Amino acid sequence: MALSDHDDILTYVFHERQEGMLCAQHALNNLLQGPYFTAVDLSTIAQQLDEDELNQLDPQDQAPRESSNYDDTGFFSVQVLMKALEIWNLTLVSINSQAAKYAKNNPEEQDAFILNLELHWFTLRRFGGSKQRWYNCDSMLPTPRFVSETYLSALLDQFQSDGYSVFVVAGAGERSADAEPAIPRPQLPRSEADAYAEAVPFALPQSQPPLQPSPQRVPPTEGSPLASGGRTLGTIGPGIDDGDGDEDDAELNRAIMMSLEPAPVSGSRSSENETERIRRLRLERFGK
Repeated sequence: MALSDHDDILTYVFHERQEGMLCAQHALNNLLQGPYFTAVDLSTIAQQLDEDELNQLDPQDQAPRESSNYDDTGFFSVQVLMKALEIWNLTLVSINSQAAKYAKNNPEEQDAFILNLELHWFTLRRFGGSKQRWYNCDSMLPTPRFVSETYLSALLDQFQSDGYSVFVVAGAGERSADAEPAIPRPQLPRSEADAYAEAVPFALPQSQPPLQPSPQRVPPTEGSPLASGGRTLGTIGPGIDDGDGDEDDAELNRAIMMSLEPAPVSGSRSSENETERIRRLRLERFGK
């Protein structure tokens, strides 16, 4: 089956599909783009939260009670998700809060949202910092679904109308109620999909073969306690397959990918000639 115009990135997107009722786990892993959390991890966090809440009560009221943070179905509370994200120096902020006013008015400038309705959690996020690379990573979907920049705001409004709680994924630093944006930008782990979106920030036409980013390796977030368990970016793709496409497009593809490689020694005449050639091809292909 041929890919749609915006599905060129899906080869690189980590998408954890629905298993049982573990949608909170899936939402976190799809946000972070790797199998960082298991149900056991989240259950341990939930039990610790239960103990902390119990210890805050008077001794006479500390009788065992049903947990409000998790249950046997695989449900986890927002407190569990927020505690899990603390490891990554991330937090969740309600989109209806005063601190998230800027984020609500400019959702396309954010990096990710996590949504919840009763037992279901899922993630909306962009890749490579591109407003043209927003995707619905709901674990109930067979594959992530593209969300256009112009449709994102209406989609979030629709989810809220349907009863969903919407949380902005934010950095865990101090917030400023006087500055916009008031919530710190999150530093999400850099993924294979981010690397691809940075190289190809706009989706390619369906008739054009997808570009392959330069082979590179990206380490997990420095200092993260889970870095050793996360995925690092290995070699991405064998290169560009010209196939039966237009010869000029193939040459442009090769030129663009060459431009992504480390630059030659400064002052090299061949480097100047190559830069001019890439510029000429871009002008011929895109008219700018």
